Amino acid sequence: MAKEDKTSKLLTIILAIVISIAAIAVLYVNLPENEESNDIGNIDNEGPEDNETEEPAALFSITYNNTDYNYTLENLVSIEEYTGNIRYIKLGWLPEIVITDPINFTGVQWSTLATEIGISSENYSLLIKATDGSEEYNLSMINGHVDVYNESGNKTGKDNLTFLIAYKEEGEYISEDGPVVTIFVDEGKIISSKLKTKYVESIEVIDS
Repeated sequence: MAKEDKTSKLLTIILAIVISIAAIAVLYVNLPENEESNDIGNIDNEGPEDNETEEPAALFSITYNNTDYNYTLENLVSIEEYTGNIRYIKLGWLPEIVITDPINFTGVQWSTLATEIGISSENYSLLIKATDGSEEYNLSMINGHVDVYNESGNKTGKDNLTFLIAYKEEGEYISEDGPVVTIFVDEGKIISSKLKTKYVESIEVIDS
């Protein structure tokens, strides 16, 4: 009987040791995964890339005399702003004349930017490059001499408008057609909708 008690105690001790070893093994297997997960989290949250300050992206650039002048939104809004409105007449395949209500644009006058970068040419043109094509404006257009229309859709001649690099439309930053468009503005005037260049990426100054 005493021998059986000893055997039973021995089996109980062995069983307890086996259970303890198994529990330690489970903890050991799980521990590296938890530590690895925490390390990845620390890298993502505290890595050097996250601590770097990103430079604001340029909205568009002006090229003059083989030099590129990059403009961010912060650059543009720091320059004296100009707000004006314009009405469009939509020409083309439409069977009837469509004239919009006045649309307000806010931006920087081309003349202001030309002075800032020091354009000294007495006669030059602009090659405006956009994501969907390009437009070339001669000096007369740059100075705002463009065709205007009356309410009947008839061309009445040329008028003096303001050539604008716009970043706001109706008081909101341009997103759908931009972020930058070129446009001619003047209170109440009606111009062709084709004189609005969307998705402007760069403007090259070409000496004539």
